[in-house]
Amino acid sequence: MKTIIIVVIAALTAVVLWFMKSDKRVMNLKFHPNALKGNVLGESEERSLWVYLPEGYEKSDQRYPVIYYLHGFTDNYNTFKNLEMKKLMDEGIKNGRIQPCILVVPDSDTKFKGSFYANEWADYIAIDLVNYIDSSFRTIKDKSSRGIAGHSMGGNGALKLAMLYPTVFGSVHAMSPSVLNWSTEFTLENPSFSVIDKAKTQDDIFADFYASVLTAMGRTYAPDINSKHFQARFPVVFKDGKKEIDSAILKQWNSQFPIQIFERDSSCLNMCSGVLIDCGKDDGYPHIPVTCKELSEKIKAQGISCMFEMYEGDHASGLGGTEGRIGKNMLDFFNKNLKFK
Repeated sequence: MKTIIIVVIAALTAVVLWFMKSDKRVMNLKFHPNALKGNVLGESEERSLWVYLPEGYEKSDQRYPVIYYLHGFTDNYNTFKNLEMKKLMDEGIKNGRIQPCILVVPDSDTKFKGSFYANEWADYIAIDLVNYIDSSFRTIKDKSSRGIAGHSMGGNGALKLAMLYPTVFGSVHAMSPSVLNWSTEFTLENPSFSVIDKAKTQDDIFADFYASVLTAMGRTYAPDINSKHFQARFPVVFKDGKKEIDSAILKQWNSQFPIQIFERDSSCLNMCSGVLIDCGKDDGYPHIPVTCKELSEKIKAQGISCMFEMYEGDHASGLGGTEGRIGKNMLDFFNKNLKFK
């Protein structure tokens, strides 16, 4: 009996030690970014994030570059777990796909499922989070050693932040970036504007995907606590059943689209060592392949290094796995474009 107990205790001890060891380099942290303090729409000021540290971090005094990965709409920072990013990073480093580096996956979820990394949500990532990571870990505190990536809404955010904060991020990989500009089905003619106008509850909004997207965008692109439409302002309004365009609000929205940001200042990516945009040919959101190609061509026309890859697949095809867009393409890209020493 004693033998059995000793064996069980030893086994449990081994499991605990293994768990502690395996999690030592992965931390689930919380912090309070200045940019979100007192935000008018009452979004949580406390933000969670996952931080991955490469093997050997705790035993050395080495400094490391950082990859910031932004999650998509309806998702949150737990995409780190869902896509097994620890495994992808460990295997990528072990196999020489990328040199040892730090990965940070922050939370930008909101009451309406996404921030679209606009206004204070951009400052939260590019200023507060970067400062927090640089002050908490042994990072290389230089833009050439900071890369930013993301999928869908996160791809939009990665491009936007690389453009708006050219002294912070030195390279960018956007995977299936959404709503880069008005195009195809994502236009002022989208019927979901009418859905929003008639909606009475949050559930009415969530029942229509594009209504959810547009409402989330409106709350960060043009917030208004007095608006009856979920504290947001929209470029499409309805008066006595007739549709009208609010030119002032349209201008506010347009200022957030990466293509229009680049058109206003085509030098905003001049300092990037590399730009990679990829998307699926059969993306279920038709505007994505069209606008990805459009933006990549505009960037290349300015003589800026930009790779554009269109693969066989849909919006999320091949995102995970060691040979997927994160475990292979993203790591290969940043291995070439980050400064490691």
